[in-house]
Parts: sequence; C-alpha cells; structure tokens
Amino acid sequence: MKKHYFLKSLFLAATWLAGSLGGQLWADGLSPVGDLSNFVAGNAVYTLKMQGTVGTPITVAGSLGSVSYTPVSDTEVTFVRYNNVVYVYESTAYKGTATETPFTFPEITKENVLTSEAQLLGDVEFDQHGASIATDKYGFGDIWKSNVTPAPFGIRVGVSGGNKVLVWRGSGNSNYISQPLSGLLPNTAYKVQLRQVTSGNANADFNVGFGTAVGGIDLAATTVRLGTGQDGDKVVYVTTPASLPETVYFTFRNTATNTASSGSDPVAQLDFISLVAANTARGIVGVSSASYANGEIVAPGASETLALNSSYVYAGKTYTVKSANLFENGSFNDGVSTYTANGGYTTAALLPNFTWHADGGVSSSPYLTVSGAGGADARTIRHRVAVEKGKEYLFVAYTSGQTPDAANYNYNALFQVNDEGTTESGLLKALVWGADAGQTATEWAKTEHVFTASTNYVAIRLGWNTNVSVDEFQIYEVEKPYEISEAYTTLQAQFAVIQADTYQYASDDKKTAFTSAVAATPTSNIEEINFTAALTDTYRAVMESHAKAEGVVGAKDMTSAIVNPVGDNLTGWTNPVLSTASNEPWTSADGSTAHSYFDTGSAWGQNAWEYDMNQTLTLPTGKYLISVMERAAPEVTTYQLYAGDATKELTKVGNAGNYFNRGWDLAVLEFEVANAGEVKIGVKLATATVHTWASFGDFRLVKIENGAAVLDETNPLVIPQEAKSVTLKRSLAKGWNSLVVPFALGTEKLAELGLEAYEYNGTVAEGGNLLAKFTKATSMDANKPYVVKASSPIENITLGATTIEAANALTVSDSNSNYDLVGLYTVNAQGETSPIKEGDYIVIADGIKRTQGGNGIKAFRAFLQKKEASGARQLVLSMDGETVTGIEALEIERALTESYDLNGRRAGQDAKGILIVNGKKVVK
Repeated sequence: MKKHYFLKSLFLAATWLAGSLGGQLWADGLSPVGDLSNFVAGNAVYTLKMQGTVGTPITVAGSLGSVSYTPVSDTEVTFVRYNNVVYVYESTAYKGTATETPFTFPEITKENVLTSEAQLLGDVEFDQHGASIATDKYGFGDIWKSNVTPAPFGIRVGVSGGNKVLVWRGSGNSNYISQPLSGLLPNTAYKVQLRQVTSGNANADFNVGFGTAVGGIDLAATTVRLGTGQDGDKVVYVTTPASLPETVYFTFRNTATNTASSGSDPVAQLDFISLVAANTARGIVGVSSASYANGEIVAPGASETLALNSSYVYAGKTYTVKSANLFENGSFNDGVSTYTANGGYTTAALLPNFTWHADGGVSSSPYLTVSGAGGADARTIRHRVAVEKGKEYLFVAYTSGQTPDAANYNYNALFQVNDEGTTESGLLKALVWGADAGQTATEWAKTEHVFTASTNYVAIRLGWNTNVSVDEFQIYEVEKPYEISEAYTTLQAQFAVIQADTYQYASDDKKTAFTSAVAATPTSNIEEINFTAALTDTYRAVMESHAKAEGVVGAKDMTSAIVNPVGDNLTGWTNPVLSTASNEPWTSADGSTAHSYFDTGSAWGQNAWEYDMNQTLTLPTGKYLISVMERAAPEVTTYQLYAGDATKELTKVGNAGNYFNRGWDLAVLEFEVANAGEVKIGVKLATATVHTWASFGDFRLVKIENGAAVLDETNPLVIPQEAKSVTLKRSLAKGWNSLVVPFALGTEKLAELGLEAYEYNGTVAEGGNLLAKFTKATSMDANKPYVVKASSPIENITLGATTIEAANALTVSDSNSNYDLVGLYTVNAQGETSPIKEGDYIVIADGIKRTQGGNGIKAFRAFLQKKEASGARQLVLSMDGETVTGIEALEIERALTESYDLNGRRAGQDAKGILIVNGKKVVK
C-alpha cells in the first residue's frame, strides 16, 4: 500500500478533528471498524486507531490475547503491533508499549481428546477407520478426505500399542488428509495439538492449516516438525483471517520440501490430532470509534517537512520549495511498506536486517535501523521517486551510526535511475554519517544536496551495513534565481551570426521561428533545455525549408525525376562501387533518424580513390535547387555536389557534431537550365589517403522559377503548365468586352487592371426581348468565359509567376435553351479568327452585336451562341439587373412578311396581336 506522506498528514489531521467531535474516525490506509463489540485484531503486524477518553481503559481483543491501555488525554490513540509488541501513541506522541495478556486455550489430553466439548475435529483418534488393507492396516474413515490411496507401506491407519494411529510415510509433497468444518470464527486463534508416538528417519516439517477446498491451506497455515526425537505432544497455533467461507477445510499435508526422494521424510505415527479455539473475548472496549489496517504500520509520529513556498539555503544560495515532500514514507511511519527488497522491485513487508522502531528518530518519530551483516547477498531495500527531467530538486536525509567501511560505503547513497526501475547508476550524493560530521554514533547527521534531474527517477538504496539508522528522507522540487549557463551563451552566439534571410527560399514562418529562437533568453533550467533544443531544431527547419523552396510561390518538387534519391540502393546511379548504409543517420528537424544513404565503405582500405556518382535528367527551362545531406572525413580532397556546370563544395568535418549531428550537413546548389534538355547531376569525390570516407544521401530537386510565357490572341495557342511570368497579348476596349483566360484572376488583380467581371446566368424573356443576365463576380476562374467592363483600354495583361491550367475553354450553358456563353482560345495556323454563325452575338464596347454569319473573333474571347430551337428575338444584356443601353444591333435583311410572336415562334400572314416584324414590334 503506497501513500504520499503529506496527504496522510492531511488525513490524520481530519481524523483527529473528527475524533474530537465524536464523529466517524478514518485514516489514510485504514478502514473503519463497523462492529466494535465483535472486532478481533490480528496477532502479527497491524495498526488500530481509536478515539479514547482520559482515564477510561481501552481493551482490544486479539487473536492470541487482549491488549490494554488507559489514555491520559481525550485524543486519538494508536496501537501499532510489530514484532509481538504493541506500541502506543496519543495523537503524535509516543507513549510506550501496551500491556498484552495472552488468551488461554482448552486443555486437551489423551484422556479427554474425544470427550472435550471444545474439540472441533471428528475421528481424531482414527478409530472410525476404513476397510482393512492388511493385518492391522486400514484405510481412512469417511470423515477424512485424502488424495492418496492407503497402502500397507504408505499413508494409512495402523495400530500401535493397541491404539489406532495415523501412519504417515511420505511419497510426494502433495499428499494430505483433510476434513470439512463449519462455524469457525474469523480473526481467531486456533490451537492444533497432535501426539507423535513413534518415528523413524530424519526430521521434516508438515503444513497444518485451513483452506477453502479439500486439501487446501490458502486461508491460514503454520508448520509442525515431526520425526526422530519429536515424540510427544506437539502444539502450534493458526489464526483465521478476517473473513471466512461457510465451509472451511482443516488440512494436514506435506510441505514442498518434504518428499520421499529428499531423504528427510520421516515415518511418523500420530496418536491423535486436536483442534480447539482460544478462550477469547471479542471486541474493543472503552472507545467510541476505531479504524484498522491489518499487516500495515501507520504510526502517527511527527515528521520534519518543509512548507510549500518556504525558503531553504543550500551552498549559499536561497531556494524556494515548490512541492510537498515527494518521498513516500520517508519518515518510516509506515514501516518499509513503500520500499522494495533485496535488489528487486516487489514490495516487501518488514524485513530481517531492517528493524522498525516506534520512537527515537528525528522529531521523536519512528525510524529504521539497518542491521545487515554485509556481504554479496545485497541485503538492501530501495525506494524510487518520480521527478521531472530538467528540474531542480533538494534531497534531505538523516542518519546515525559510524561511517560504513569502504566495501559498503556506496550502498548507503542516493542514486540516479536510468529508466523506470531497473538499473541504478551515477552516485549523486553519499549519505553523511555520524563520524563524518564529527558526531557520536547515536547522534543524527543531516545530508542535503540540490541536483538537476537528468532522468525522470531517482532512487535511495540502503543496506550492507551494521547498526546504522536512517530517518526523514525528503525530496522537494525547488526553484532558485536562474543563471544562464556558459554553454547556452556560447551556443546562442554561434547561431546569432547566422542570418535567416541568407536562406532566401525558406518559408517566412520557419525563418521567423529561427530568429525568435536565437533572440530568446531562458529564465529557468527547463527553459534553457527547451531553448537549446529550439536553436538547433529551428535552424534545421530553415535549412530544410530552403532546400524545399517552401517560401517560393509555385515552386515544384521534382525529386521524382531522380532515380533512387535516398540511398536505399544503387539503382539509377553510376559508380556502383559505392555502397549504401543506414547505421549513422542524421537527425532531421522533426527529430527523425531513420535514414539510409550512399557511402564509400567499400573503399575504406584503398590508398586512393576517385568517384563520380551521377545520373542524367531531362529538365525543362527554368531555375532549380538541388540539395543533398552530406558529410566526409577531413582527408577527402575533392567533395562536390554538381548539376550541369554548377558546383558546390561539401562539408568535411568527420562523423561528429555539425547541425544535423554525426557530422551531417545539408548542401543546397542553385542552377539554371537555359534550354530544355539533359542535365547531369551527382557528387564528385576523391582522396589520396587510406582509411578515409564520405557519405551522402536524400537528394532533392525543386524547380523554383519557370520561363516566360506569351499568350497571343492572333497566334496558335501553346500553353506551358507553369511560367515565371505570363504576358497575355489581348486588347480590351474601354467598356464591355468578353474574356476567357487559362489562369485565375483574383480580386486584387482585377482591381489592378481596372476590370469588373460578370458571370453568365442564362436568358429570360421580358418585354418582347430576351435578357442575357449577368451578375458581378469578385474573381475569375481559369478557362471560364466572362463579360468584363474595362475602365480604360488595355493592350496586354502581364502577370508574375503563374500556374496555367490546361487550355480547355469552357461553355456556360443556358438552362432555357436560348443562348450559351462559349469561350474561345483557338485560331488557325495563319492567325485567322474563328468564324461564328448567323444569329450569334459578340460583345462590343457599348454592348453586344448580332452577327449575320461569317463574322470572326480572336482568341481569349467569348460569344453568345444561339441554340437551334431558339426564336429570333432581340438579345439585351442585363448586368446585375440593369439593362445595358446603346446596343448596336446588326440587322439581318428579311422579307417584310417574316414575323414572330413574342415567344419567338414564326407567325403566319393572318396572325393577330403584337408581333415582331423585321425586328420591330407591330400590332395587327
């Protein structure tokens, strides 16, 4: 059961208050006693807390006797039973030991073993035996259950001096006899008495106890020794646990070491076996409430602890206490229940060699004596404390005794723990003993130490010494005025000379993060650790971002053009004499270290070598970045990254340090491709020294700038996908125009050009006309036709780096099947315009014009295309609900008799009403 002592103190304070008010008593790790009149304490280790009254005797029934004490004040009284002694506390004050009066047991003799009313077993003299198996040899009676078949020379009922006896001749450690019982009392001592009348062979121990099943001893058990020299009555005691099942089995059985093959199995003859309960009183007398923990020590002794936010001076510096005591049970008020034993990590009960004392420690509290005999058996206990890496901690401990000898000295010391509980290493502070401090062996010496946690655990280990005492182990998180370390100042100055703007192609956010990291000033140890990591991490991020051209709009990663860029194998590269490796990778900005790379490992034993590892790429015109992770030994004479005629010298600092660890650096080379075609990329390296090397990998290729593109309204259309700049040779008149382009124009660009864009919503009949409805748009999508209004004439539209979409001008359909708005890119090889049909409309400066057929328009324009089923009505532009005036209509000569109704259907000669004749309204 593990507890934080400072929480326990709070619980106890609440307990004492509740007790003084006559309320329900409770305590850390203890359970309330519900029925005081029937309670029975154990006979081993326990803690019992009770609300006492001055002058009123307290009597507590135990399994082997009663304990009595008379309080001298109205306060909480605590009994702690350990090593067959009951220690008494009033509140936190130790009061000595209580008087313990043993219980008596009914007397059992050979003469009354059958007639005594206290006898609980049946067939105790084995007279109710089973069938004969040989002369004077019988099986067991029905009341006894066994897992063996009686045999003439094995376990059976026999005859000795005219009496029936149990003959036990072991033949395996699982042999038993057992019988069921009911009505046993919980938490009660029972006396087991048996008489051995004769025996042969050596001594051996047998188990006697209670179990939940036939042959079991899982509820409680002890041992009794039989064999040569053990004749006569044997008495042992077994105490039942606090709760029992309805049926309990009494069992007599071999122990694990008592086997026929061990040579220690006696031939024992038992005249009788008896089981009686103690003449016990039950209950707690003289208290109003109580709480109890079986097998636990929870002594209320006072302890020395530092208050939260209090000051502590160590080595001339003032620290502030920032936590409660993190050391569980450092006062040993709970015995050693939170400690681990003998080099392991299994919680142990009180151990031999570690003696608990109820009083006499620091602040008159319990303490622990280490009384091991020394030697390589590592008689130690240890305790781990969870801390946080990078934070400051204060360790305090008190010890008394002489300085341990040299062979045992370091085993009484504070250790660092490498992980969560296995390996201890790195002595932080040896404990100070009495002789070290110029004190006597009985005086308490204080050890104190402030340290920075390098892992998340520390541990104390005690043992291997004779007659030394320990008490009040404490660990607190502390804080002191922070001083920036020289190591951090040096590292910060190293990065301060690096200008983030040097990496012109990195993203702004990565450069800002690096600049902020360089300027940061830590104010605590934990910040210094974090800021140190940030300096390296943000710089790596800037370099990687620069190599990826993350700060360049439209930059394109073309690494896929390189065959096997990462170094998984040699496919795609020349010079296969090189090899690949992954055992000494670099550390990326994200902390990853899983990288493979190319290596000259196969050339290690050569006196000289020269390599050119390359491959040829086919690249379009433009500007590029090629980068590679690289390192080399200083003895390498030639070490270059190249692309075409461009080269960059690579790093040669060995396999330690540098910004990406293990000597690794990131090299970035900028080059241009003036004419599309083949470009050789690779690494050149050479040396004239034996036992030298170079490594490189993770090639990356990024296109950062494309060639200029010119789109001409009179030339056949050839559109590249990307361009560093785009010029559209398309004249726009002041006023209305149609426009379709293979790139997007945003709100800001439209405003810069002085254009208002309108998108087509189809036609609707109104007042004898068809309205071609348009609504204003905030931007223009690529390949979608629009009608635009220019505030002034435009000859050309020029843009910077632009992504050009596939040349596929769109058509915006009219849901009423009258006119579609059709975008047009194409002209023929001679630059001739594309013809449109009779009845279609084109957009002109003042509005729209209806064509007679044979008219043509140039590229990057749109026209309203008549559907086959549409009638011949005048088309009018409606821009955001307002009709455009001043429309020029090119009339088509028609016969006077050619007329249409208002729905656009041809009308006959005799038609009446409002008709459209030669494009004019006529009433007939």
